[in-house]
Amino acid sequence: MRRPWWILLLASCTAAPTPAPTPRGAGAPTYEWRGGQWFDGTAFVSRTVWSAGGVLLDRAPSRVDSVIDLAGGFVVPPFGEAHNHNAVVSDTGIAHRYLREGIYYVQNPSGFARDRAASIGVFSTPGSIDVSFSNAGFTGPGGHPMGLARRNIARGVWGPNDGEGAFYQTVATTADVDARWPAFVATQPDFVKTFLLFSEEYAVRLADSSTLNWRGLDPKVLAHIVRKAHGAGLRVVTHVETAADFRNAVDAGVDEINHLPGFRPEGDQLSGYLKLDRYRMNAADARRAAER
Repeated sequence: MRRPWWILLLASCTAAPTPAPTPRGAGAPTYEWRGGQWFDGTAFVSRTVWSAGGVLLDRAPSRVDSVIDLAGGFVVPPFGEAHNHNAVVSDTGIAHRYLREGIYYVQNPSGFARDRAASIGVFSTPGSIDVSFSNAGFTGPGGHPMGLARRNIARGVWGPNDGEGAFYQTVATTADVDARWPAFVATQPDFVKTFLLFSEEYAVRLADSSTLNWRGLDPKVLAHIVRKAHGAGLRVVTHVETAADFRNAVDAGVDEINHLPGFRPEGDQLSGYLKLDRYRMNAADARRAAER
């Protein structure tokens, strides 16, 4: 959707002056934005900027309807929240709180399809935040976020059917993905959420009941999900825990990685940081991610 132009970064600050365009539509308002600090690609510069018909200009249009004093304020692009699960319509004040902080775009990875459906007409409208939803994420048998779902169901926060198939979906093989894919796509996700946790130990953890909720997808299955998602025009984001997860996500061709390795210790216990090498990325990891 189109966003108000006054929060857009003025990319033409360093361009040569150009003729002011004719405002779009009869009576389109024109403004002079005085006293602001505008980013020129290197630093914030005090300057006057104009707008006509929703387009930012570096020279005055033929007429100015209003002058707005920015009082030395900094003009920046809108901010985005890339990973949070709080943008749901049941929180009636969430849009106002985000907009007050300059956050216009929110990505909600892993959630209920019903939340996306309920958001229509509430979010992603001119007066609200834009929110994208992944709906149910893909994980492996006994994988995260199974534990979170079980806790919320046990506490009565969620209903008994709000775990498997609703908040997350378990797939062990590429055939499992293929079987679940039509129903998943029917929920109209904006992107796909996936989970890798200690994937370098996938087979060992799969056979160890003590690792429930501390494991995720088989990396081979993740690669299959990425191929199907990209074929459907959907981006893929991946939760990672270790440097090996990061490498496996890059190898699979994901578009975005949620978290960085080591953002929390295994078991949420500080003793989990005794094995720091498992979280340590290297220059090759960074180069490969940048290349992709």
